[in-house]
Amino acid sequence: MPSERITIPITDIRHHEINPVTTADILKGVTSKPRYMPSLLLYDTQGLQYFAKITEAKDYYSTQSEVSILEEHAQEITGTVTADSVFLELGAGDLSKTGVLISALEAQKKPVVFFALDVDYPELKRSLEELVTSIQPQFVECRGLLGTYDDCATWLKQDAKLTLAPLTIVWLGSSIANLDMLEARDLLSRFVGLSPRNRRMIVAVDGCAEEQRIRRAYDLAGGQSRQFVMNGLCHANRIIGSEQFCNTDWIFQGSYRRSERTFYSSVVALRKVTLNFHGVHATIEKGEEIVLIKSAKWSAKHLSGICKTAKVHVSDSWSNPHGYGVYELQADGQMDRKAQTAPKPSVPGQG
Repeated sequence: MPSERITIPITDIRHHEINPVTTADILKGVTSKPRYMPSLLLYDTQGLQYFAKITEAKDYYSTQSEVSILEEHAQEITGTVTADSVFLELGAGDLSKTGVLISALEAQKKPVVFFALDVDYPELKRSLEELVTSIQPQFVECRGLLGTYDDCATWLKQDAKLTLAPLTIVWLGSSIANLDMLEARDLLSRFVGLSPRNRRMIVAVDGCAEEQRIRRAYDLAGGQSRQFVMNGLCHANRIIGSEQFCNTDWIFQGSYRRSERTFYSSVVALRKVTLNFHGVHATIEKGEEIVLIKSAKWSAKHLSGICKTAKVHVSDSWSNPHGYGVYELQADGQMDRKAQTAPKPSVPGQG
């Protein structure tokens, strides 16, 4: 008999145009100094498939480190997720790592609603279907959300039921460190710091300080990093509606800036390039760089500093010897879960 078709509800929560990146966004970036393009350009259907290949590479330690930590501590990380609560992942990707946590919730027989957020509908649908087919959850109800981080923060604030429900937000892949510190602070504040006191966040952060290890991971010898970044130019062309970025005019460049503890993934012009769109001319000289994504390496101390300004604190953590960590964050003033689950001291004369 043919297998039953899986239907998973996906809610479109976008409050912008169909594409989260506009022509104006691209123009603003390429005419700025230093030049950049929105990193969301990297995450169309093709880009997500390229990134999945990156995560499978032996030298890409991030995925391996994270899976190892999650597998070892999954029961503890999910232990305080309450029944009838909400479990939400930001930038879900292929959901392979999240599956470890969903399996732990299943083992605990907790009825939970799981939302996976991402910006590309085909890949979100495919990933959710593969997750449900693989795990066949009986207690965790899986749903999708189509939108950006900003869309999600707005949606959570506007939904009265979600405002009251206990909520665990998962943010894996060290994606928080693709943002500037101020952007990261603002999102932490919106999701946890200024939110109801029944929320917590599980965030993964790469604190690796081994430069050669970082270089090998983010400029893979097999060319996967180049494919991923160069595809961003193709996506930009589709949004603009004309071929402004010809791949033969550009080359991928990966560079680690030690003073910033940040790896930059960019394209560099092989010749003088003139862009003409949205009524504006922009000239990129030979050798000029356009940054598409940054990957900072934040230690636990760096993360704590960002959290402090967001009115959030680290309440628990799990890490490996290379500095990769998974951290539990809660709003300031909220009792840490360790304190909540600690045994009460005995009272003299009782018990």
